[in-house]
Amino acid sequence: MQIQQKGIELRDRTTGMVEDAMAQVRLNKNKFTIGGRQKAKELLHQGQALVVEQLDRVSEAAQAGKKAIQSS
Repeated sequence: MQIQQKGIELRDRTTGMVEDAMAQVRLNKNKFTIGGRQKAKELLHQGQALVVEQLDRVSEAAQAGKKAIQSS
């Protein structure tokens, strides 16, 4: 009877440990997912800023070329 009781206690402790480990895995997965999404948004914004900057430069160069042609 004592062996059976110890077996039940061991099973319950093991189940609790597995549940705790699974909860930790889920928490870490959520952190990585959120962090990945945030990094992707940051990269998207950086890319958009670079595109705007390059378009401004092209526009300035086009305007300078247009003025040069008109003054000739």
